[in-house]
Amino acid sequence: MPPTVIKPLNPDEFDENNVSFSNVITNTEIGIKYCKVTYDKSTSNDKKLLVVVRGCTVKTFKKLDNKDKDGKIIKGKKDKYQIFMGLKDENFINMIEKFEKHLITQGVENSEKWFDENMEEEECTDMFKPTLTKHEKYGYAIGGILSNDFVCKSTTPDVPDVSNLELALEKNTVIDVCICINKLKLGVGKYSLGFEINQINIKSIG
Repeated sequence: MPPTVIKPLNPDEFDENNVSFSNVITNTEIGIKYCKVTYDKSTSNDKKLLVVVRGCTVKTFKKLDNKDKDGKIIKGKKDKYQIFMGLKDENFINMIEKFEKHLITQGVENSEKWFDENMEEEECTDMFKPTLTKHEKYGYAIGGILSNDFVCKSTTPDVPDVSNLELALEKNTVIDVCICINKLKLGVGKYSLGFEINQINIKSIG
């Protein structure tokens, strides 16, 4: 049977009331705490919160060192890549801002579970780490890691080959990106959205 095609959500259809959080999960090996994020009105059966961001511009793309917590390189592990992109998709920017306001109110409601103490709205606002960066001159940007089953496709004859990602995704390439928002990361004195990039479609070269 062919794999089920999961239809991503359009950012303007996002409803924060459909977001659910799991109980807090602690990974003692790498010392992190997080909640899984699911979306109850997802078009797929597994309730993944997948969303497409259109018209992004590649700023940097690089391979990361696969290292364990002691800084030693892990051999035989799949290459990991990190991408940083300029954003122009107003629908996605509005969606993230709406989602983050919701995370502040949820932080207050769930502060005992998430942070082990009662927090006020002002404290949660100070602790929350924004998903997007904003520059006065260059506007919005976002950075993320490619997922293990990441797919890259090209819809332009200018990039006929995507086998070498570092060549295909060079600076100023215009792309559509499908991201999966899958966790809420709970750090010491901070919290933030966790996501990974599932697919990139190359639209044009800058």
